[in-house]
Amino acid sequence: MSEERMMTSSQRTAAELWQDYLFLSREMLKFLERKEHELFLELMSQRETVQQMLDGLAKDDFKHTRKVRHCF
Repeated sequence: MSEERMMTSSQRTAAELWQDYLFLSREMLKFLERKEHELFLELMSQRETVQQMLDGLAKDDFKHTRKVRHCF
């Protein structure tokens, strides 16, 4: 995730932040499987930042989403 995208997070919606959280989680898994621990830790740090932003949102800001089928 680019630093510019992280910097403008105060203007981002809960939906966008949850999408980032999911993206970072999937990327973390890829790098963990490749044993690229430095990149994994960097992604984990970015995901923690997203989590802090989500924690700062109103609790009811993001209650409903469209149904998405996930293929893992």
